[in-house]
Amino acid sequence: MSLRFVGLGPEGSGEGPAKAAVGWREAIDGGTAPDGSLWVPVEVPSTFGERRGATQRASFGVWAAERARDWLDSDVGGADLEGALDLPVRLRSLGAGIDLLDLTRGPTGAFKDVGARFLAALWSVAAVSGHRSRTVLTATSGDTGGAVAAAVDGVESLRAVILFPLDRVSDVQRRQFTTRQPKVRAVGVRGTFDDCQTLARRAFDDPDLVEACGLVSANSINPGRLLPQALYHAWAVADGDPRPVVVPSGNLGNVTAAVLSRSMGASLGEIHAVVNENDALVRAAAGNPPRSGTAVRTDSSAMDVGRPSNLSRLRWLAAREGVDLSELVHPISVPTERAREAQRWAMEAFGVMVDPHTATGVARARDLVGEQPGVRPLVIETAHPAKFPDVVRKVLGRDAPDATWLHRAGEEAWTEIDADAEALTDVLEEGATR
Repeated sequence: MSLRFVGLGPEGSGEGPAKAAVGWREAIDGGTAPDGSLWVPVEVPSTFGERRGATQRASFGVWAAERARDWLDSDVGGADLEGALDLPVRLRSLGAGIDLLDLTRGPTGAFKDVGARFLAALWSVAAVSGHRSRTVLTATSGDTGGAVAAAVDGVESLRAVILFPLDRVSDVQRRQFTTRQPKVRAVGVRGTFDDCQTLARRAFDDPDLVEACGLVSANSINPGRLLPQALYHAWAVADGDPRPVVVPSGNLGNVTAAVLSRSMGASLGEIHAVVNENDALVRAAAGNPPRSGTAVRTDSSAMDVGRPSNLSRLRWLAAREGVDLSELVHPISVPTERAREAQRWAMEAFGVMVDPHTATGVARARDLVGEQPGVRPLVIETAHPAKFPDVVRKVLGRDAPDATWLHRAGEEAWTEIDADAEALTDVLEEGATR
């Protein structure tokens, strides 16, 4: 079935009138629905109801592209979905009954490569209404920026503006998007990721600015970035019985993709959403408001999100399934020291080095193994440890493994602004006139 989308609406119901439904081409342009809410599918298809043979495990790109085409209309033949999804996704054993879904071998070493490359492939064939090109406006807590920059670099009709919080991403992460000028313009915001995300949302709330600059989003607010992430969750479990999945979570896009994957028929068991000290999801599941103030800085910087945008989608999915948010996903906060302990345990017990984000998931998986003998949790491995050399050295007392493809040479360039909407507008309009 060709997917159609509707805005969640101000109450988050997703029950807009039929005339408000749009196709995937409209949903991936701009950023949010006309009312400012997030797009959700009108119907959730049964994409993953069948099982796959063991021989398909080595061909994620072909397997995933075949199923993704079911979501699109027939007029997408020019999009190289197989090429976009041809990434070295693999399962590997950590030990102690815990497996890792390794998504760290793509061009920028993070799971964001899957969605960013898929979205760029769609944009490469979808018509650009009234524009010579699109400007991809993206807020990043670290990994999204590099993935988007790499994905648009080879697409003639795309350029990118990447908003990042100054001094809150690693050097490796930053260089992945600050060394691609003029195709990619980096904008360092004096503030947090939440400030970057707020600036982006305000830009998309201005229809005149969106039209003048041809703005589109590659954050997980865009269903074209979010939906392909459902593919690897399904691929990982399609030849086995349901098993618990542990998802390190920041802006909640990846755990939303896991829930969507399960709703589409993937053989996923309980979904455990792990956050760090920034526990907005845990508080929401308990019926409490988010904490006031800015996000807490931790080792797992991409999870330092105080106001996750995909929380509204999770609430919609919970209402759709008739369950509480705490039943839809099992949220838990893993503080920094527990994550560090899990990093050391994985290295010392099994010789496996994980990044600080994956470490939060490993900590939760260890608890599950202890609580439920015989359980085999699957942890979503989100980023390569070489992207966080300072944290690895501090926690493990050794250097991260060599990963030369992640380290971009060249001169860096970025513009610094306050968390001010007018300042961002000036940057966007300047780029639109070039």
